[in-house]
Amino acid sequence: MINSEQIIPVEFSEEFSSLNSFISTKSSGNAMLPDCSKTIALKAGVDHRRLTTCSQVHGNTIMTVTEESIGNKFPASDGLITNLSNVPIAVFTADCLSVFLFDPKINAIGIVHAGRKGTQKQITQKAIKELNKQYNSIPENIFAAIGPCICAKCYEYDLINENRSQLLKSGIKAENIKTTGLCSKEDGRFFSYRGDNGTGNRMISIIVK
Repeated sequence: MINSEQIIPVEFSEEFSSLNSFISTKSSGNAMLPDCSKTIALKAGVDHRRLTTCSQVHGNTIMTVTEESIGNKFPASDGLITNLSNVPIAVFTADCLSVFLFDPKINAIGIVHAGRKGTQKQITQKAIKELNKQYNSIPENIFAAIGPCICAKCYEYDLINENRSQLLKSGIKAENIKTTGLCSKEDGRFFSYRGDNGTGNRMISIIVK
């Protein structure tokens, strides 16, 4: 199994024990490399053959994963939602943040890649709207977790607060929002675009139910 130095769990609530959500670290390697993301998935007990991602263009397009699109890499998109089981959905980051979403009432999940541009385009709010549009998800039933990203002290734009604000404006309860509080630039366990001279290396954030 993968060890605690290679991934960091992103937790919503202890009651959701069947939910697997985490972000990889530097010691796992560059998750943008297919062999690396495959190894991370395998060691974390995730079916890498069903791993579904998006191309990430700093936009606000959210794609719905269906049986026909399992294992795809969606073009021109920065977020994914699905109500399918055993379908890991993922985004890649290195200072941008990942937003993990889970509605236990309808058993649907989502994940978002939110950098400055995507945040300004309200991508997190867009993801909540898509969960409602596709699955009739009610925002007050949604739990959210914000992954590690560059903090406001290290970057002139506060990604965490801006995305947390979008979650609240969407109707998600404050007590249902968790934040790791980890800065990708200050914490040596993560790749950092700003801290590592524009590195092309990335961590992977995965959620699967």
